[in-house]
Amino acid sequence: RKLTLSDFLPPEVSHESLRSHRFPRPPHKEFAKSQLKKTDALRLSSPPQTCSSTQRRRGKHQSPPEFCHVSTAEPPAEELQVENYVVPTTNCITEREKLDTLATVYAALLNKGLVVNLTIELCFLLQLLTVKQKVNFEEKSTKLLHSVHNRTYFAAAVLENILQLLCFLDKPTLKLLSNVEQLSTFAPQLYSSLVELVKGVEPVSRGRSSSIQGVASDSSTDSLNHFASDNHFRAFRKQRDLFYSLFRDWQRHQFGSGKSFSTHFTRRVAEILDMCNNPCNLSHLARLVLGQLVTSCCGGLVFDDQGNLDDKFLYDLKSTSPGKMQKLEERFLLPFKVGGPCPNPSFTGSQVFFYEFIRAAANPVFQQHFKDQCVAKIVEFEKDSPFQNAEQVPNDDIRRALIAAVYKFKLLGLFLGVVEFLPYTTIENLPKQYQDGQQAIRNHKPLPLDITGLIKESVRNKQLAATLTWVVNFLSMMDPIARTLTAYKDVLGVLFSIYKSSSLLQTSSATFFARVLLGWLFEVQSIQSDVFINASNSILTHVESLGSFIDGSIIYMCCPYLRELRCTLLEHMGDRKAKYCEIRKIAPISASEGFLKVQLENQLVENFFHIHPQSVRKTVEFVADRVFSNVAKGLKKDLQDTIAQSQSIIMQLKLEAHDKDEETENVLEFFEQMREKAEKAALQKCRECIQKLLPALLPPDMDDQALKMCCILSTKSAVAKVEQWIKANVTEKALKQGMSAIPCTASVKQSFCIDKSSMSHCSVTSAATILDCLQDHIQRLQSGEGCTTEKAIKLIESCVQSLHLRMEWSPSATSILQQASFDFVLCLAVWCPDVCTCDVFKAALPLWENSPAVKKACKKLYCARNLNLALMSVDTHSTMFKFGQLSQFLLHLGLMTFNDLEKSLNQVLDFELPGVVLEAAAHVISSVLEFYKSSRCESGGPN
Repeated sequence: RKLTLSDFLPPEVSHESLRSHRFPRPPHKEFAKSQLKKTDALRLSSPPQTCSSTQRRRGKHQSPPEFCHVSTAEPPAEELQVENYVVPTTNCITEREKLDTLATVYAALLNKGLVVNLTIELCFLLQLLTVKQKVNFEEKSTKLLHSVHNRTYFAAAVLENILQLLCFLDKPTLKLLSNVEQLSTFAPQLYSSLVELVKGVEPVSRGRSSSIQGVASDSSTDSLNHFASDNHFRAFRKQRDLFYSLFRDWQRHQFGSGKSFSTHFTRRVAEILDMCNNPCNLSHLARLVLGQLVTSCCGGLVFDDQGNLDDKFLYDLKSTSPGKMQKLEERFLLPFKVGGPCPNPSFTGSQVFFYEFIRAAANPVFQQHFKDQCVAKIVEFEKDSPFQNAEQVPNDDIRRALIAAVYKFKLLGLFLGVVEFLPYTTIENLPKQYQDGQQAIRNHKPLPLDITGLIKESVRNKQLAATLTWVVNFLSMMDPIARTLTAYKDVLGVLFSIYKSSSLLQTSSATFFARVLLGWLFEVQSIQSDVFINASNSILTHVESLGSFIDGSIIYMCCPYLRELRCTLLEHMGDRKAKYCEIRKIAPISASEGFLKVQLENQLVENFFHIHPQSVRKTVEFVADRVFSNVAKGLKKDLQDTIAQSQSIIMQLKLEAHDKDEETENVLEFFEQMREKAEKAALQKCRECIQKLLPALLPPDMDDQALKMCCILSTKSAVAKVEQWIKANVTEKALKQGMSAIPCTASVKQSFCIDKSSMSHCSVTSAATILDCLQDHIQRLQSGEGCTTEKAIKLIESCVQSLHLRMEWSPSATSILQQASFDFVLCLAVWCPDVCTCDVFKAALPLWENSPAVKKACKKLYCARNLNLALMSVDTHSTMFKFGQLSQFLLHLGLMTFNDLEKSLNQVLDFELPGVVLEAAAHVISSVLEFYKSSRCESGGPN
């Protein structure tokens, strides 16, 4: 494949490390193989002099992190000698019982969400699993995890107990973990589970880059009428041109050498802002900067028309900036490192430009307008987001829209935090008196928006996971004083209540995402313990409130530090070879013509909507969604009616077949023809509806060619959704469900020899009338009104006749009728035992045969509800006798089995009911069982 810019981006740069290089930097805090970091959940083997977790977290914020770059210089020959390491074996494990207990406790802490940061704990376990010990290592210790054998056994045991968390890692990480050589020996069951997971996990996609690199001018907001005067409007146009000139120069110089560009950057930003200080102009400029931020970061940064970097770029970079080229080579070796399992908030790619632009724009009016624009966009996305379509039939367009929406949330939260906390951010230690004074002053300052209210609203809208994305990134930019303010402590308390919610203990990608994201925030901000102690009750009561749109792509996009787990395994698998081996060449593979055609079409669509107001795209998508919804509903009803109307044809196909395979093939072929006809009709309806509706909703002054193109794009979107719906719902299973009400047994054919062609559909009682009539008779029986055997048989025969001759019976309505007829017979046995005869049972036989609902009800004939009904009867013993007759009838037909009766007999004795009904029920069931056994013995069959 061709190399793109994402292959060459340097490691993420912390927003603190972007400052002056004159401040000293301590060594980077990472998991070292020689000195394992001790986590909050594991303290049993820590020496007394180790500093606390809180001290370590505080120390992290005193200075920005430093990245450990892999040296590409060739080492001396003596360093290339292979070291001898101890091979972990199960025979050398000591104190196995203590290790098992410790592993069980540690795994329980992880599974129950009792650790602050899940990512750090997972990274610690992988380091523990892959740590090496030299053969000549002679230091003696009595610590439980001093031996490499004990460490490997403990780590493997914990990983085996938290497999439900590992299943949400990406496929390369799981594959590397399954390739750890000692895993198959220490935990063979875990190894087998990981191999199965690798086969089933879908690869994490990076999405499709956009060809749009600029923000289109919107006449509804950027026209002359929206400025104070003509001069201000012309000034804004100049400001816009200068801004894009600066952005293009930054793109060209970000990999360049020298400091000349950075020295002029601040001056050029000030020139843009000073051109016109009118609040109206600065408001439009803030909207432009934010729009370009979202466009550039979501669409990807490119250097040429195809978004690729060619060999000439690499050759020039090697000659002009060897240092930067060396950093790029290091990224080839460890491309997934982001600064440890818990890095500080950072900016990559185009984000760096906008972060520097905001810092250089020392203009409070512009920063306030930029903050207002961020708040407005967040509120807009909360109310008008694509997450409501997450439960629809999944397709590429919906997935891309969901991923883009979540990433926009992340960007908006991150940069809202930048402008909100920028005036208070410093890397120097502040005196205690100053901190107390600032805390008292800033406690009166409100939050930029109602974060708690938006979180509660997102819980109701089932999109909490998306809201957490921007909230966490916003709070990650807090200065040390902000996290002590009452308003922010309340928000942190709400987040911790969500973190400790029992709903997050369920196994799903959304809960894993929430735990990892919130854990990173609590760790990176060193949240004080009083926030955790005083946390309120959780507002998250159902896991569905998080949303159903979270997948591996969103998890790794919002939590890139999870890739540190892969780095740990890569370093282990490669050992020293990973550091000094040659870079393997990858042969480029040209894309297929079909893919290039689809990519070109997508770019043309993006450019078309880019040059029109945003309302045009929203209208086109809205019409496509509504037309698809209406067509899908009509298509479902048409298919059900078609299946019902084709009963005679389907029965004829069954009779003509010589065996079951030929019968199934004939029916499926007929069904495929019906499906093609329905699909053509649905697609034609989509085109007709959109051509009528869309022109009336678009602006009247739109060009005819543009209007025609909107209709084409809307129709294409609606047709694609209809095809996806048909593929997912109109299946062989749906055909079988639709045919479940069709009589296919010989007894039914013999009982009803009515020629369907000779009887009109309209002359038979409708489905709704039959159901209402049956329900009405049941209510009359319960109220004490009597009934005769003739009336009961006539009512049941009407039900059977309507079911076989009316065409509107759907599978669900058929199931309701069958269940209601069984309940009607039970009510007869309870309130009119004399009326409930074997003739009634035989009349209902055509309704009960091949009915899953009736079979399920037969198994619960002697349930507590039915025995309570028997107690309400005027003659309980007569009612139980009728239950026995019904049991014999059902047992003879196979609707109830001998095991079902035995199970009912055991359950009846455990019911808390009066003894009279329990004794009668037990006696009736025993009599039926004895009669069945004796009849089977007489006939020579098995018991």
